[in-house]
Amino acid sequence: MNLCGINGVVSISDTICAKNFYKAHLKTAHRGPDDEGIFAISNDGSFMLKGDDTVSELNHLGHIRDINECELVLSHRRLSIIDLTVAGHQPFCMGKYVVVYNGEIYNYLELKVELEKLGVVFNTLTDTEVFVAAYVMWGSGAFKKFNGMWAAAIYDIESKKTVLTRDQFGIKPLYYSTENGTVHFSSEIKFIAELKELTEVDDQAVYQYLRYSETDYSEHTMFKQVKQVLPGQYIEIFNGDLNKFTFWDSRELSVSANKSNVEELLKSSIDIRLRSDVQIGSLLSGGIDSSLIVGLINESHGLNNFNSYSAVFKEEEFSEKKYIDKTADLLKFTPNFVYPKADDLSKYIEELIYIQELPFRSLSVLSQYLIYKEVAQTGDVKVLLNGQGADEIFSGYTEHYYTYFLDLLNRLKFIKLFHEFRAFKRYKNLSWKAAVSVSVKSILSLSFQRKDKYKLFNKSFKRDKPPKPFRSKLKNNFYKNLNFSALREYLRYEDKNSMHFSLESRLPFLDFRLVKRAFALNSDEYIQNGVTKIQLRDIGTKYLADEVRNRKDKTGFTSPQELWQKNEMKTELDACFKDIEKNGLFDFIDTSALILLYQEYTVDKHNDWAVIWRVYCLYKWKLMWLKPTEKA
Repeated sequence: MNLCGINGVVSISDTICAKNFYKAHLKTAHRGPDDEGIFAISNDGSFMLKGDDTVSELNHLGHIRDINECELVLSHRRLSIIDLTVAGHQPFCMGKYVVVYNGEIYNYLELKVELEKLGVVFNTLTDTEVFVAAYVMWGSGAFKKFNGMWAAAIYDIESKKTVLTRDQFGIKPLYYSTENGTVHFSSEIKFIAELKELTEVDDQAVYQYLRYSETDYSEHTMFKQVKQVLPGQYIEIFNGDLNKFTFWDSRELSVSANKSNVEELLKSSIDIRLRSDVQIGSLLSGGIDSSLIVGLINESHGLNNFNSYSAVFKEEEFSEKKYIDKTADLLKFTPNFVYPKADDLSKYIEELIYIQELPFRSLSVLSQYLIYKEVAQTGDVKVLLNGQGADEIFSGYTEHYYTYFLDLLNRLKFIKLFHEFRAFKRYKNLSWKAAVSVSVKSILSLSFQRKDKYKLFNKSFKRDKPPKPFRSKLKNNFYKNLNFSALREYLRYEDKNSMHFSLESRLPFLDFRLVKRAFALNSDEYIQNGVTKIQLRDIGTKYLADEVRNRKDKTGFTSPQELWQKNEMKTELDACFKDIEKNGLFDFIDTSALILLYQEYTVDKHNDWAVIWRVYCLYKWKLMWLKPTEKA
């Protein structure tokens, strides 16, 4: 298995300077410190090449700096996880195919047995060979069989066709840019930015981010010249043209007849994600999701030599420590903690924006960054499990109550609706008036577009919205959460933060079998007696402390950001908005409206701290990433 970085350039019009390519390739070196490899095609033929960090067993290869112009180059940086030998070197060749692959196919052993029965002979212990052999055998149909996370480029030497593919949920990133018959692609935008000037912003992407805190939901990024391969998609590149195909569509999940046991599927998902030749640990908040993962690891494998990592704060209302300690006491292991502070922002904000490559919604990304930094500096752990995805498929968000209430109303289940609403009121410790008020406001906000009360934009925009493929409003909410709202952004945080420190993150709740099963549940199986995430709470009866299993609040890797912005961050925010007042931000954003927004925030006329943060983060991103030719 190889968590890594992949890069490539395919051109039908211009030649590719090998030295410039290698310089850009080195921008992704952090994604794979253990090895690197290059495949190139030039007028002189095709070559497997080495770089400065290629393993010594391959010293006989020519160096990429020794060639000049190419028409195609593929490169790979390797982080070794399974089969740590040179057998895992990439690019990987099989027959007419050359492949660079980033990810893990967790069911590779099962697929290997299936392929061997079809006559395939394997020469390595890697999942890379299984990935390629499956593609050789089944073509794009192999993507439907893969249970894992991946981004890959597959080059067909005979047809000269290149295929880019990405996993079902977009756990692994894959960006591309096209211009005049040349396609650049990479695990990171840094590679593309090194080879071409990124000068234009995508107006719609900025609008969605500032108004709704939505990023990563479509093929568009904030760079007008850079797109992403969508989750569950593969793209065929031939003769300068791109054709896009879908192999996984979440809109079809409701037709699933999957009736497997949720607990057994979750156990299986965790078990196959524990396959590794290096040490494994876990990120741990005080919530159900990550705690349940640790509990199930303990049940099946024990916690000898196990490490968990958590972020806690001195501000008591944001600290998860008491819940983390409950899990650690029950399962008898010692957790590791990091302690984010307000001054960490000024220390790490530039690095975070460089790592993430796009603006982010909050400082929760800082907490996660500090955890991975601690893991890299203090231990032998190379792989960490995390609980991303559970909220999206098992009703972990408060908004799921309201869409569930609407489902009951539409089904004319008035007695059930009254029972669940009363239980919700009690569970949240609300009066009848408060419960009705918050529910009505939330339902209206889910159904109608909020007015732009700050009038930040000089031009009209129409919000991109997700489709509603299901009859159930609750399942449409899940679909939105899975494909359109925060999850895809959180997956970017996860990948960029972990890979920056050459670590691998694995996400058991995003096993496609488990997602299918979750979507096959009836609405009444997600929320019962006013309690969300009932499936996981029931499983947790055997594995979690009651204080964790019965928690009513939800935090995760949160931070005291609202307090920090009003206090320790104030000088930094003042400087940001002063510069915006002088130079503007973008020409489609009203500078005077931004300044009024901030002035009213500083005198407590409103407390939209999240909007203030998004303006600040967008400002810092623009300074770092866009070339100065961008119009202000």
